[in-house]
Order: sequence, then C-alpha cells, then structure tokens
Amino acid sequence: MTETWNTLLRTPMGRLRATTIIEGISYLFLAGVAMPLKYAFDMPAAVRVGGWIHGVLFVAVMATLADVFFRRQLSFSRATMVVIATLWPVEDASTGLLMQNFYRLCEAQKLTKADALRQAQLMLISEQSPQDAAIVGAGQEAAIPATRKHAGRYAHPYFWAPFILMGNWL
Repeated sequence: MTETWNTLLRTPMGRLRATTIIEGISYLFLAGVAMPLKYAFDMPAAVRVGGWIHGVLFVAVMATLADVFFRRQLSFSRATMVVIATLWPVEDASTGLLMQNFYRLCEAQKLTKADALRQAQLMLISEQSPQDAAIVGAGQEAAIPATRKHAGRYAHPYFWAPFILMGNWL
C-alpha cells in the first residue's frame, strides 16, 4: 500500500489523483458522519471541524489541478469538469431540513435509505414535517403538488435534486 502511494505521488497527475481521493473521503466523512451527528444528535462541532478539513483539502485539489493544467498534462475541458464536479452547490437551510427528515424517517419509520431519501425529498417539495406526511413506500405513488401555488419554497430541484445515495441503499 505504501509503495502504491509513493508511486502515485511521484507525478503531478498522480498527486492530483491522490488529493482528489483524499478530498472525496473527507466529503464522505462530512456527509456520512458529520452531517448526521449535527442534525440527528445536535453536535455541530463535527461539521465545523469536518468542513474545515474538507475546505483545506478542496484548496489542495484546486492547487494540484492548477499545477497539472499548467504543466499541460490535463486539457482545459477535463480541468473544467474537475472544477465543476467539486463545486456542486447546496443550500444550507434546505440541506439541514432534508437531512433531519431523512434521518428521522430512517429511524422512526424504519424505511430503507432509498425510501427515506425519496420521502424526505417529497417532504421538502411540499414543506411537510415527518409527522404531517403520509409515508409512501416503494412502488407507491406520492402526492406531489400539482401546481407551483401548492408547492413549498424548496420545490425547485436546486434544493432537493443534488442528493443521491451511494453504496448500500437498504
């Protein structure tokens, strides 16, 4: 394993790969550990520390990307794709609400992660709380607001679409 990392760090492209891997792991920690600690257990320090570390690693990725680009080892279009992939924005208030609902649904309603995420997204669209929502399981149709007039302030896909499940969906 050490030999693999040493080999990887010898070239600018290898350093870019290594920093993106580490930055990706920090994001997974932030989204999978720190965010649940903050929203499910009211521990905001986890996000503060994890977010700070992730921010430093993001800057390292951008610096390494610039190095690779200026050494002409990466085309402009490929470099642009790397930047866009790392800058996907999410809105703080709606993200917090979605995460709170997601974890509450996973625990209280004993839904699968896929069903809980879907339900949390639908609740965000219609501005319902877990107590107000009629829980819709897999294979059932949900009541999505028919008009913008009946939709909540977070009905636009910008607020709920960036969230996907990775790994075990059960």
